[in-house]
Amino acid sequence: MSCLVWLCDGLKRIFMGNAHGGAVTDKGDAVGGVVSGLGQNVTDAVGAIFHNNDVRSSWVELRLEGRHLLNKDVGGESDPLAVMYRHEAGKWHEVGRTEIVANNLNPMFVRYFELLYLFHAVQKFKVALYDVDEQGDPEDIDLTKQDFLGQAEFTLSSVVTSFRGLIEVPLWDVETDQPAGDGVLVVRYEDKTLRTEVVEIEFSASDLANRKRDSRPILLISRAQEDGTWAPVYRSESNKNEQPRWKTLEISLAQLCNGDEDRTLMIEVLNFRENGKHRPMAWTETCFREMKTLTAPLELQMPKSEKNGGSLNIKVLSIVEQPTFLEYVRAKFEICFLLAVDFTASNGQKEFPTSLHHLDQEEKKLNPYQEAITGVGKVLEYYDSDKKFPTWGFGGKVGPRQGRAEHISHCFALNGDDTDPECDGIEGILKAYRQALLEVKLAGPTCFAPIITASKEAAQRHSSPPKYYCLLILTDGIIMDMKNTVRSIVEASRLPLSILIVGVGEENFKDMEFLDADKHVLKSGDVRAERDIVQFVEFNRFKGDGEALASQLLHELPGQFLSYMRKREIWPNSFNKPESGDENHHSNSDAAANSHQEPADAHQDL
Repeated sequence: MSCLVWLCDGLKRIFMGNAHGGAVTDKGDAVGGVVSGLGQNVTDAVGAIFHNNDVRSSWVELRLEGRHLLNKDVGGESDPLAVMYRHEAGKWHEVGRTEIVANNLNPMFVRYFELLYLFHAVQKFKVALYDVDEQGDPEDIDLTKQDFLGQAEFTLSSVVTSFRGLIEVPLWDVETDQPAGDGVLVVRYEDKTLRTEVVEIEFSASDLANRKRDSRPILLISRAQEDGTWAPVYRSESNKNEQPRWKTLEISLAQLCNGDEDRTLMIEVLNFRENGKHRPMAWTETCFREMKTLTAPLELQMPKSEKNGGSLNIKVLSIVEQPTFLEYVRAKFEICFLLAVDFTASNGQKEFPTSLHHLDQEEKKLNPYQEAITGVGKVLEYYDSDKKFPTWGFGGKVGPRQGRAEHISHCFALNGDDTDPECDGIEGILKAYRQALLEVKLAGPTCFAPIITASKEAAQRHSSPPKYYCLLILTDGIIMDMKNTVRSIVEASRLPLSILIVGVGEENFKDMEFLDADKHVLKSGDVRAERDIVQFVEFNRFKGDGEALASQLLHELPGQFLSYMRKREIWPNSFNKPESGDENHHSNSDAAANSHQEPADAHQDL
């Protein structure tokens, strides 16, 4: 049996809720161990284990307590057992069980649960408590024969963003559809992900052999494994330049060399081909310890030859101990959600069912804008304490407001108040959106720069701890102020801001993919973007599945957040945690008031 097959087989057993550390055979036995709750998808779980340095995920430890539980015993007190379930694919799946605590209405369970927290997903869990009237292994207990004490549902995001690292959820009796007395479930968490060093490395090549005019060299880095084989750890974008310089590599030492600075690394330069059969051009071997001390370029060899294949310049820019995303969350750093909705005429007349802005009168079906707002908003709202979200429209003709006559605006408050564009929660956004559709005429053109300018002004405000801002732009059209938009994004790359773009409809979204800059560095004139801060997703790929849309759209955000904090040397413990009554919430009135100038190149493309 191969190692991978063995691992998958073992993971399947873990997914069903098996505990590590031995079974609990009696109420009085010693108790220990951990229940792993990776999930049902074996492929995803294997990927999570091999890529647990991913900044989007962290292992968290959940511990459970019960308070003021119902007493279902005669002549004693209830003997509670807690059972945890994960909601997946529309069903509840058991993750695992705690030990049984004898005669206790306020149990603190010893056995805990290890779960993989994913920033970009809404992870729903349920805990049901039972009074167990029999002896034996908790895993073998027939729950249908036990007295039900109540259950509570929660999301993992609500736990990790809680003020004290815990939440208290009232228990509910599903049999009577009433509260289960005064019972409460307490869920506590700790981040189990260890800190890891992250390095930034610049690579460039010169005098490459076998180079042709249409060559598009890529860089492939592999590390040596114990069995003598090579494991690829990084592949760069392609580069058409004669002397290629690739995007700065940002990678953890765990992924690069498994933390071993002397582990041999093979660096290959390949000529990119669309069919995936990239042609070897040159290669060399080194290790990270050598990379740190290089004072001259490495000499490359041609494949299957000892002839010179060119030179590889390597510059290690930084080695930083990188805190995890959850460490920032626990230190009360917030992600503030900003939203902009496209009101251009290309969406189609609102009255017709084919319009992207068409509202279902029975409110049973969401249009693409409502679906994207709901899917992404339900993830991000956990990371914004006041849940007041500045929300704008662009490309619409608005009526007289704040002393101005009817006009086309490229940044107007969706709630009708340009001095205070904040909406209360996701429901507040949806309500303002529905009302705006009744009052705002669809017009055009599609311009992003004013919206990004308003977001930049919000992100420039001082707060402690610093806030990070996330602008979601929902659009159906081709950008008409591309030059200004690129300039605004390059400027914004120096600020605590990320930009998410969802393209709805059937338009050509080539401009959006250019802004995403996954395969190149965004530049405005001679000024390069400091960070990649844009993520673009086409709505139609995830139509009808708002959670999948949010997952794809948000998967780069934690990395962008950590990149900014590291570049600015902002660490989780650098700031005092605000008290729960802290008035340091974000208000974007000034940003909205100053963002109504029309873009200078509204009809100009690059």
